Amino acid sequence: MVETGTVHRLLLVAVITLLSTGCAFANVDVHPPDAPPAAQLEAQGRGGPGRGREVIVHAPFADARYELTRCGMQKNGYNMDTADVKCTEAPGRWVADALAVELLRAGYKPLRADAVPGPTTIVVSGTVHQLFLEPKHDFFTLTVEGDVSARLVVSTASGLLAERGFYVKGTETGIASTEAAFQASSDQATRRIARSMVAALTQLLERYPGLGAPSASAPGSPALRSDR
Repeated sequence: MVETGTVHRLLLVAVITLLSTGCAFANVDVHPPDAPPAAQLEAQGRGGPGRGREVIVHAPFADARYELTRCGMQKNGYNMDTADVKCTEAPGRWVADALAVELLRAGYKPLRADAVPGPTTIVVSGTVHQLFLEPKHDFFTLTVEGDVSARLVVSTASGLLAERGFYVKGTETGIASTEAAFQASSDQATRRIARSMVAALTQLLERYPGLGAPSASAPGSPALRSDR
């Protein structure tokens, strides 16, 4: 006679298998993380390490991903590629916008690419090398991993030139590869890489306190778009 506990475990495995299998054949859309209004971000940034320094963000960033047609994959329990994860916005724009959000939150003044830099205005450009999401199956759970990597170039007209690469991973664990799980992993990874970029920029600028003083001619600033 089969014990009750064993039956429950078998039923649980069956339910998880059905959920995972059903989701695995459906394409998924992921979008950039939601951002607070610019006024709220500015309020959070008062007194922050950015100290109001101007940063021109050249958006969108270049896109050098290996897979340009999608931002991830669905996989079944046999680790087979069964469906696509699609970004609703180009990753180059996506990561540049996330950086602008975190710059404002940290007390910087991010400006759009059409601003004309002054001699000490900080100019940031970048390249996205990876933005990819995929599920990893465990026995009872499933983890959606999000890998994001990018490279930033920071310069000023006065002669500063610096480059640095960034790589982060986001994870969301559940019982099925739902759209919500992919979105949560994507949000985590995007915010993490943007915050890493801002932290690295702040560390760099601590050596050059005179850079970023308000001097740019900046029509159409700040860098945050009105539809975000």
